[in-house]
Formats: sequence, structure tokens, C-alpha cells
Amino acid sequence: MSVISSSEASWTRGDQLVLERCVSAGLPTVVIALKLGRCVETVRVKAAETGIQLNPSQDE
Repeated sequence: MSVISSSEASWTRGDQLVLERCVSAGLPTVVIALKLGRCVETVRVKAAETGIQLNPSQDE
């Protein structure tokens, strides 16, 4: 049996909403990743895939 880490797990609608709200609140990408239990790169990829622009100040 293989184990899927949370960074590889499918994104739920709830995860997507958390991402959107965190970006709207201006949270840094690392904080968003911690809230979602995912790695920073996974958050960056999902944001790009869904057209969400992370602010440069959020990418610290």
C-alpha cells in the first residue's frame, strides 16, 4: 500500500477556498502552506493552475 502525502493529495473545494481567502488576506505563501498542510511549491503550483496570483510580498 502506498502512502500519499498531503502535498500530493487532491485539492478539495474547501482547500481551494482556504487558498483564496488566505491570498485575499495577504498572508505569506509559507503561512498558507502551513494552514493547508502542504509544501510551499504545491501551493504555488495550485495558485498558478487556478489563476490565483500570489503577491510578491506573499512569496517570502
